[in-house]
Amino acid sequence: MMPLVLADVGEEQIIRKVGGNPEMKQHLADMGFVPGCGGEVNGAAIKRKERAAVGFHGGPYHAFAPALSVVKRPAGCYNLFIGDFRRFMEETIADERRKRMIKVVARTLVREECIEAYHALAKEIVAATQADRGMIFYTMNQSAGDKRLHAMIEAWEDMESLQAHMASEHFKRIVPQMAQYAEEGYPPEIYTEVT
Repeated sequence: MMPLVLADVGEEQIIRKVGGNPEMKQHLADMGFVPGCGGEVNGAAIKRKERAAVGFHGGPYHAFAPALSVVKRPAGCYNLFIGDFRRFMEETIADERRKRMIKVVARTLVREECIEAYHALAKEIVAATQADRGMIFYTMNQSAGDKRLHAMIEAWEDMESLQAHMASEHFKRIVPQMAQYAEEGYPPEIYTEVT
């Protein structure tokens, strides 16, 4: 057996094994992509039927097939179009990432006379954090209703990424400086996605 992406265009192949998690296997089975089903490899969308362990390198599945398409198919097998498969994979990987993603809201009430100095430090930490591993977004925000109220709104790939950020040199250096301008600080709120 070999990965789908190694198929030659125009070559007839039969699926011998379907890999991946149960959700992916069920999705592929619902579309007729099951062991014993076969078809011709299409150059626009690789569709080798020897093995269908699919996914992206580093993701929750093995890295084999970026796209699948059955051009010729035996009875009972269904066409798998590039868009459908890519959409499924992108949604599945996005769901997996969202489940692990950590969001943080760190609010501070800044003394009015210190807002400009606070903003200068905020710009510095935001710029330095852009290089942190696992950072999805990291922004300083000012309330539209009270210019003293600020919130650092962040998203991280996982808790390990957030912890590494908090252990970074720039975090340890800049956050204490920002704290000196606070009239009142609030404990950071950490969130994970529910729906």
